Amino acid sequence: MIILSVLIVLAVIALVVGGLYKLSGKKPAPAMTGRPVGTASFQLPAGATIVSMDSQPGRLILRVRDSGHEEIDIINTENGHLVARIKASLGPAD
Repeated sequence: MIILSVLIVLAVIALVVGGLYKLSGKKPAPAMTGRPVGTASFQLPAGATIVSMDSQPGRLILRVRDSGHEEIDIINTENGHLVARIKASLGPAD
């Protein structure tokens, strides 16, 4: 009986707090603070494959392998623009 009474009191307090919060006009903080989600496209060369992918704040780092060379592409995640491309030729294995 005591536990049920305590639960009812807590529920009433939660309703009052929720009502006051709603009437105050404040909006709760969004679960994900974010910028508007947009779309961007990035075209890989024909026959290229993504070997690995990593992310840093504001950057997507792709390691791409094509026949004959390998490259690292750094892409800005906010606007989808290519920030840097580092190319290396694959030589014969020793």
